[in-house]
Amino acid sequence: MININVQSSQQLLLCDAEPDSRCRLTEKLNSFGYTVLATGNPQIASGLLQERSFSALLVCLDKMRLAMVPVIIDARRCKPDLPIVVI
Repeated sequence: MININVQSSQQLLLCDAEPDSRCRLTEKLNSFGYTVLATGNPQIASGLLQERSFSALLVCLDKMRLAMVPVIIDARRCKPDLPIVVI
């Protein structure tokens, strides 16, 4: 079971370049009661991090390892206390 100490009423940001993986992970997190905003585009994820508040950032590094690194850097820069989960 996934437990990242986030209240279910708070929103998670998921950045996963693989559409099938992104969909499955979103469905699984939703089944645990989490609200998930998912994107496959690292630039969109970075922009969302600057515009909105999230309880945690989940980044999947399976296919686009280098393309996802800026999202993590941006998250740490603009939201230093934001939990980051790398899958």
